[in-house]
Amino acid sequence: MRGLIFDFDGVIADSEALANTVLAEAVTALGLPTTLDDSLTRYVGKRAAEVIAAIESGVGRPVPDGFAEALLAATLERFRIDLREVDGDLSSS
Repeated sequence: MRGLIFDFDGVIADSEALANTVLAEAVTALGLPTTLDDSLTRYVGKRAAEVIAAIESGVGRPVPDGFAEALLAATLERFRIDLREVDGDLSSS
């Protein structure tokens, strides 16, 4: 392992918006137009199996084989490219 990031609910890095943007893009590609806000409303707080079931319900068919793995890879790639430290002075907290 080259590194480990602990994401303390948006204090260090805001990964949730990025992850849900990637999820929204993936769901949209399946034929169910999905915005970041839609993704946050529909999927946040759910287990992976629940998210997949909700997506399948929304698109009306099973997700393709490898969907979860491709989603994870796309999310990690987006993190590599776009994940940034949250701006702010943490010493005043």
